Amino acid sequence: MSKRKFRDDDDIEGDKQTKSSRNKEQVDRVKPSVQEQHGCFSIPGLRFATESWAGMKTSNEDRQVSSAELFPGLVFGVFDGHGGTFSADFLSRHLVKSVASVIRQSIGRKAFADLERSHEQSNQEKARKNAIIEQVKLLRHQLRELETLKDPDSESSVDEIQALVDQLADTIAQLDSEVLQINAEQAVRLEERRKWCKEQHSHFLKSFKEAFERMDSQILQKNPSQDGSTALLVWFLADTAGFSDEEDSEGLTFYTVNVGDCRAVMCRGGRGVALTSDYKPDRPDEQQRIERAGGFVGKIAGLSRVYSAAGAGLAMEREKTTYLAVSRAFGDRSLKTPTPLVSCEPEVKRVTVEHDDLFLVLASDGVWDVLSEQDAVDIVLPHFHNAKAAADAIVKAAYKKGSIDNLTATVVQFGWKSDAQLQQALESSNTSRNEAEAEEEEIDMFNL
Repeated sequence: MSKRKFRDDDDIEGDKQTKSSRNKEQVDRVKPSVQEQHGCFSIPGLRFATESWAGMKTSNEDRQVSSAELFPGLVFGVFDGHGGTFSADFLSRHLVKSVASVIRQSIGRKAFADLERSHEQSNQEKARKNAIIEQVKLLRHQLRELETLKDPDSESSVDEIQALVDQLADTIAQLDSEVLQINAEQAVRLEERRKWCKEQHSHFLKSFKEAFERMDSQILQKNPSQDGSTALLVWFLADTAGFSDEEDSEGLTFYTVNVGDCRAVMCRGGRGVALTSDYKPDRPDEQQRIERAGGFVGKIAGLSRVYSAAGAGLAMEREKTTYLAVSRAFGDRSLKTPTPLVSCEPEVKRVTVEHDDLFLVLASDGVWDVLSEQDAVDIVLPHFHNAKAAADAIVKAAYKKGSIDNLTATVVQFGWKSDAQLQQALESSNTSRNEAEAEEEEIDMFNL
């Protein structure tokens, strides 16, 4: 949906991750973003991809970002611009770096020193384990060759070779035991780092809010236009992840940080579970906050909007009347000065991946205007092994359902999940769909 009454004509070009170009069908499809993890905070087994279209609009004001280069780990962001692209572009280039910087400052060097020592020891042990595994492979190969050299006609030859075989077998057993010991020690260090992350929870909360305030202040100072943007971050804590993509990283933790009406949804056992709340002006708590600040909430063109006293005094037909369909956003100077009716304070939640969690969907409100959480899960499940196809399917479905807004979807799949877990989720999804169809039929019969 269009969040503002007016639009800026200036279309500032985004960086290489967010460029868009219109095609002949007015879809303005951005090249699908299929990222591989390159960075010191990558998470084994995680697959992800993003698709973004302008949809029915003439230009795409949505932006997205992903990075595995910054502490505390792999991060995904979706930014839904309105009234122009300055704010969304600025956020896609600077927000993640700003948050990471504030987190480091808040936690402090002393606490980081403990974490870095644990990392260094884990890296050394990982290298030693890999070297041992290669050595064991070589010894097993030699063992197989020795077995073929045994001559049943020569008793002395058999005894000599058997002695060598026993010696190699003993060495392999010792090395296997050493690998198991390394694994046990690594597991202890992993639990220590997970505990460390939990202890920093207050720092994470404080840092997200402080960084968002700083970023909003910079946008208001530097933005030559009146545009704004919502923002949704999903930030994984790499130190809570398992050591390989073969492990079920049930302890994997991430934060959702949300300003506006982009939404993050988890597929949990085949059911769509919203992880974030939409900040709309008619939410009772938000409406109360706005009205206490001297603002107004009313329906314009069928949608609840926040507007100032000055805006209320202007004719709705006039192009410069400013009102907004979200109650929290970056930018939007006219609704923040002299009184901040629209807030940039984020909703922050900590989420731990559960056993039956399969994937995440992050999407702009153009998707959620026409698709439910369950719709998105049902669409992605058949593409569980292909994040690119999944993201593409969501955007196409929203477009076909008649969304009139820009469409952006990022799909993050937990690749270590088993086929049995996937099958169980598919069955649950089918059950949910059948129940919904039965309910619709019952309503139709009642209307008749």
